[in-house]
Parts: sequence; C-alpha cells; structure tokens
Amino acid sequence: MAKSILNILIKERRRELSMTRLDLARALSDHGFIYTEQAMEAWENARASVPIGLIRNEESLVDALSAVLGIEPVDILRAAGVLSEPEALDPELGDLIVRLKRLNEQQRKIFRQLTDVAMSY
Repeated sequence: MAKSILNILIKERRRELSMTRLDLARALSDHGFIYTEQAMEAWENARASVPIGLIRNEESLVDALSAVLGIEPVDILRAAGVLSEPEALDPELGDLIVRLKRLNEQQRKIFRQLTDVAMSY
C-alpha cells in the first residue's frame, strides 16, 4: 500500500503537537475510537488504511481526528482523496458532505425526498 497524503498528514501533525503514537491512540479513545500504538504506526507507514468512514457514538473518525490533531475535517477528507477539487475548495460543502455521511438509512431516504421536492421548484 502506497503512502497517501493522509498518512503523512497524520504523522506530521502528531509530531508538530509533540504527541507519541500512544498519545494519539489514547486521544482517539476519548472519542470512542479504540486503537493501539501499533495501529497508529500502521496508519503512518501505510501498512493499514485509515478508516475515515467509521462512526462511533454519532461522531465520525474524521471528526475525532480533527478534534485531536486540530485539522479541519475537509482537509482530512481532501488528504484521504475523498473530496474532488470543487468540494475541497468550499469548506462548507466539505462539512455538509461529512454530515450527510453520518445519516442513517431512514434519514438518507428523507433527505433524498426533500431534495427531490426542492429540485422540482
């Protein structure tokens, strides 16, 4: 697995904050994401993918990484290659995408219905 920008971003920001990998793992556990120091090393060295789609207790891993590392969620998604350039240029759109990904299936169905009604005007 080749290193992504996200792998590098996590490692560099962790170092800027003078955090160890264990510190990062513990900080993420405060947000409901339980990882080991070895998992953090695997992320940083691209031996494992960062599962940015995970959600625990209504908080996404993207939000947890954002809070712990002080990186905007849109920048995390951009580094992970999730956002296309127009989305990456508009932070509000990036934040909206993060929120939409948190919706459960029933909420998504309602959102689709509302969008269809709005688009018909």
